[in-house]
Amino acid sequence: MSAILDKSYLAIKKAIKSALPKSQKIKLHEWIVRKRLEKNKLKPHVPPELCFSLTSICNAKCTFCAYTYVDTPKEIMKFDVFKKAIDDYTSLGGQAINLTPLTGEVLVDPHLFEKIGYAKGTEKIKKVGFATNAILLNRFDNYKKIIDANVDWMQISSPGFDDEAYKRVYQTNQYENILAGIKNMLEYKKETKSPIEIFVILRVDRHFEDVVKDEGYKQLLPYIEEKLIEIKMDKEYHLSMDSWCDQITDDKLTGLMFVKPVTTEKPLIPCTRMIWNLSVLPRGDVRVCSCRYYETEYDDMVVGNLKEESLGEILTGKKWQKMLSDIIKENKWPTACKNCSYYGPMGVDQ
Repeated sequence: MSAILDKSYLAIKKAIKSALPKSQKIKLHEWIVRKRLEKNKLKPHVPPELCFSLTSICNAKCTFCAYTYVDTPKEIMKFDVFKKAIDDYTSLGGQAINLTPLTGEVLVDPHLFEKIGYAKGTEKIKKVGFATNAILLNRFDNYKKIIDANVDWMQISSPGFDDEAYKRVYQTNQYENILAGIKNMLEYKKETKSPIEIFVILRVDRHFEDVVKDEGYKQLLPYIEEKLIEIKMDKEYHLSMDSWCDQITDDKLTGLMFVKPVTTEKPLIPCTRMIWNLSVLPRGDVRVCSCRYYETEYDDMVVGNLKEESLGEILTGKKWQKMLSDIIKENKWPTACKNCSYYGPMGVDQ
C-alpha cells in the first residue's frame, strides 16, 4: 500500500506542476499534505534560521505596526533563556539566527551584544542579523559595537529620509539622530572594511520618486554608489501594509499606504511558516510563527517553553503536530492565521 501511495504522490506532484486549473491543483496539493500527515511524514523541521524576540519594547509608534494596540507584556529576554535556545539549536545543527522581535526594537536590549557574543562564540552560529529602526545606532556607539561584533546583516526600516516622514509614519522626532547614526555606521564600515550587509527596507506613504528627493537620501547617495548600503525598493511592499489580523485599518495609515486584502478562504494546507519559522519569545516560549500575532504573542501558536523542554522535544512534540492536523483535517486555524495576509501554503516537499 505504501508503494502505491508513493507512486500516487509522485504522479500528483507532477500534475500540480502541470497546466491543470488552479482549483484542481489545490485539491491535489491538499491530498498530498493529508496523506503525508497520515503517514507521519509531515513534521516540523529544524529551522534554517531561528528567530528571537529579544524584547517586546519599542521606541517608535509606527502607524502600520500593531505595537500600540497589543497587550503583550513589555519585557527583555534573560541571558540564560537565550543561551539555552542557542545551545539547543546548535545541537540540532542550526547555524543562523535572526534577532528581530515580533514587535519591538532589538537595540533596546541592554545585553544585546553579550548575547551576540555568546552566539558567535559557539563557532556554530554562522550568521547573525536583525532589523532595526536605527534610533539607537548612535547611543553608546552601538553602530561600532554592531560591526565589531561581526553581525552579518542589518536591515533598517525607514519611512524615507525626511524629518516630517518620520514624525508622520514612525511618530518619532529622532530623524536627525537616525541619519547621523546611519552615516557614522557606514563610515565605520568603510574604515574597518567590514563585510556586514546593510540595507534599508522602505515603509513609506509616498512614491519612491518623492523619497529620492529627500535631503537625507541625497546625503546617503555616495554610500549607495560605493555599495556600502542598499535601498531596497518594492512598490507593493513599501506601500501595502498588513492588517496585523485586523488590528491595523486604512484610517490608521497615512498618505498612499493601504491595508492589503486578506483571503479568508484558505486551502487545507498549513502555512509554510508553520514548518520553518520558529520564534523564541522573551520568557522562553517557542512560537510557531515569527511574523504576526493578534493581541498577544503568547497565544495558541505557542508550542512549548525552553525552560521545560529542549528545542528538539518541542520540534517533535504533540502540540505542534496537532496544530498541523487541526488545519488539514478540520480547517481549524490558530487565531492569528484567520485574517493574516502573509499566508503562503507549504510546498509538497516540506
